[in-house]
Amino acid sequence: CLIHFYKRDTEMKNKRKYEDAAPASAAEISQKNLKKLKKFSKTDSPEVKEIKDKASEFLADRKNANFLIDILGHLDLAEPGAVATAAVQAVKRIFVALLEKNQIKKVESKSESPSAEEQYTTWVYERYAEGMKKMAELIHHRKTSVAHLAVATVMNIIQCQHWSNAKTKAKDWDSEDIRLLQHLVLGFCSNRTSGKLALSRFQEFLEYSDVTFHFISIMGRLVSKAAKTEKVNSTFVDNVITCLEMFEMPDKEKF
Repeated sequence: CLIHFYKRDTEMKNKRKYEDAAPASAAEISQKNLKKLKKFSKTDSPEVKEIKDKASEFLADRKNANFLIDILGHLDLAEPGAVATAAVQAVKRIFVALLEKNQIKKVESKSESPSAEEQYTTWVYERYAEGMKKMAELIHHRKTSVAHLAVATVMNIIQCQHWSNAKTKAKDWDSEDIRLLQHLVLGFCSNRTSGKLALSRFQEFLEYSDVTFHFISIMGRLVSKAAKTEKVNSTFVDNVITCLEMFEMPDKEKF
């Protein structure tokens, strides 16, 4: 179960990752340090640096809230790979931090004069909904690394969102979790662009029975709706067939 895996993984994140691994040799350590040095020696472009700085400033002080709008603007198919990657990572950093503090939620108040806190909470929730939709659209980015990162980020946000909700303690997905997965499925089954590139990254998540169940349920509703509205074309059919080819019926014992 994807949801339970996230909780277990979060609880163990401070433990040593490879307790049974053999000690690394001096040559292996040197090689590893050399790779790290090369990684850190790369200089970020001004645009990438600006995205990272704005994410930090947003999290540091609420007065920088509008920086989130700037960052979301970079979740665009036309952006270069490095910029799109920085935007995805920044958005993930922000949303995970807010979810863990339970600061992303719908405001149930129907007051005609909402408080400043309620207005801010509503604004954050709207930006979250907007950002996750744009994130899912990046699965069609021309850079494979960006498309794969977008898929993995949406799935990680689903996990984090589920456990940040104080009312949710069971393994059952709620409507918000399903909505995020639906964004991905809509992209995989696009009637304009092939979804094969992103599907290759998503396939590993189908090992989880809960993901498999909701994935095929959403796909079924999507195909039925597309057939009724006559929006079916060769691209859509190819994408649906690709989804079905990698799909396996879930084991009932896993639920």
